[in-house]
Amino acid sequence: LTLASLQYRLRKTDDAVDSLHRAITANPTEALPYKALAQMLVSAGRTNEAITAWEDLLRTIPDDPDVHGQLGNLLVQQKRYGEATSQLQTALKTNPNDSVVTANLAAAYILSGNLEKGRSTLNHATEWGLRGFLALNNVAYALADDDQDLPDALAYSQKAVSGEEQETTKIDLSKLVNGDLISTPTLVEYWDTMAWVQFRLGHLDEAENYLRPAWQISEYAVIADHLAQVYESLHKTHEAAQMYQFALTTMEQELPANRQQAVRARLKALDPTADTSRMPGVGKKGPVDELLAMRVVKLPRLVKGSASAEFFLLFAPGKVQDAQFISGADELSESEEALMAASFQVPFPTGSSGRIIRRGVVSCTDATGCEITFYPLDSVHSIN
Repeated sequence: LTLASLQYRLRKTDDAVDSLHRAITANPTEALPYKALAQMLVSAGRTNEAITAWEDLLRTIPDDPDVHGQLGNLLVQQKRYGEATSQLQTALKTNPNDSVVTANLAAAYILSGNLEKGRSTLNHATEWGLRGFLALNNVAYALADDDQDLPDALAYSQKAVSGEEQETTKIDLSKLVNGDLISTPTLVEYWDTMAWVQFRLGHLDEAENYLRPAWQISEYAVIADHLAQVYESLHKTHEAAQMYQFALTTMEQELPANRQQAVRARLKALDPTADTSRMPGVGKKGPVDELLAMRVVKLPRLVKGSASAEFFLLFAPGKVQDAQFISGADELSESEEALMAASFQVPFPTGSSGRIIRRGVVSCTDATGCEITFYPLDSVHSIN
């Protein structure tokens, strides 16, 4: 298992897969090697092989709590809706309130044409509050990705976005808990779903309205790819090529290999001279530098001399709603009001009522003054 992990990090995927098969042979009744193999194959874009790995685990350990839900999810992705439905129904018998499994089951029903059962399943999920919003979002995305029932997808997405935005208005930095930190990644993913539905409907300006803020806040590769496709459809060739490059820069740990190849193909079709053979921007001025610059905001001088401290900032459309000192230099601990008065260009979709949490490091020196550098969104997991 350790060898497989090292091999995969060295991008020796075939060797890593072989090592995991050896781990399974060495102890065929242990679930972990099967799960590691399936997850690795999904990351490599080898979905059919991942399905086989889960099926092998199902035969070996039929009562494993993860197998039916994970297998059902992959079968939905492969459009094998009948098989997916059976697996997901079994998973729900073990955990009837699993929102992800419920969302996948609703998607399997709807995408197979069983609208009545799909809508009934979704209606049940909407009684769960936040977990219901997740189900609505996931079904909306699945429908948009499959280019099916787009008016329904739009309605589901609107409910998910509206519900999640309303939940974010309850965030209080003085009472922040770790669970609050997932609200911002969740909201930008819901914005991305809304944009993807709008894109499929041909509403390009509306798609851009949601994707630009989602990208600038998250820097997620899939969102960069979606925004690039919108720009391409709007005939904004330069902007499209730039976003494809950003997607290439950030996607290695986020997108499976087949999705990476699709991004490279779209960029190459747009600009035959583009270099897609390696990670762009490494060792030279390029997208990596631009991504780093996106996270830095110049501030007015807060203290004399050199000091640094970490803060949480809560953004509402057009303003900093709150700031909370976390740790660092004592002389910066009273800078919360100054941070709230500073000028930040944190984007929101037009008409949004949401709130965004960002964590950052305020650094001050005599030579350069003060600035805040925000952490990448997916690196913030704790309030401490």
